[in-house]
Parts: sequence; structure tokens; C-alpha cells
Amino acid sequence: MMHFWDAYKNTHEYKDIVARLNQIEETIKQNEERKYGYYQRQVIGYHGLFSVFQTCKENYNVKKGMKEDISNHFCRDFEHFQMEADERYQTHIADRTKESITHLSKTHSTSGKKLSQTEVRIPSES
Repeated sequence: MMHFWDAYKNTHEYKDIVARLNQIEETIKQNEERKYGYYQRQVIGYHGLFSVFQTCKENYNVKKGMKEDISNHFCRDFEHFQMEADERYQTHIADRTKESITHLSKTHSTSGKKLSQTEVRIPSES
């Protein structure tokens, strides 16, 4: 009779864990969507800022009689601006991930489970 109770408890725990995992996955998905929306708003805002600057620069160049070729500049239109922003953002994310992985690999290993059994003392932050 006891094995039925154990099977019931295990099944119940399994269903609770699956429900919690689904909840966590949904939260992660919502956070990623929120992050992407924020990123898109920032890209649009900065492109608007560059567009205003480009107009001011063109007006200045006309007043001073200067010619400047901006046909290859990354902010000449929104598509190129977004491609450049995506590239820079991916580089930034890769650098941050690399730093966090490097930080994790620098952790000290311990010989035992107690604090006094560590081989290397972790310096205190003062």
C-alpha cells in the first residue's frame, strides 16, 4: 500500500515542478519580449536624434559651402542604422557574457565544505 502513496507523492511533486518550470519559462519569455521592445524604442529614438543631427550638419555645410559625402555612413537610413546597432549590441552582449564566464572560472575551489577548510582565503571587501 505504501508504494502507491509514494507513487502518488512523486507524481504530485513532478506535476508541481513542471508547473513551476512552465511559469519560469513564461517569465523568461516575457522578460525577453520586454527587453526587445525596450531595445527597439531606444534604436528608434537614437535614429531620430541622429537624423536631427544630420539635418543640422547638412544646413551647416550649406551655409559654409562645404561638400561632405555621407553615402557610406551607418545612419544614412534606418535599415543601416539598425544593422549597425544590432551588430554593436551583439558585440556588447558577447563581451558581457565573456566577462561573466571569466568571472565564474576564477572562483576558488574548496577542499572541504566548511569555510575554515578553504585552501585560499577570499579577500574581504573593505
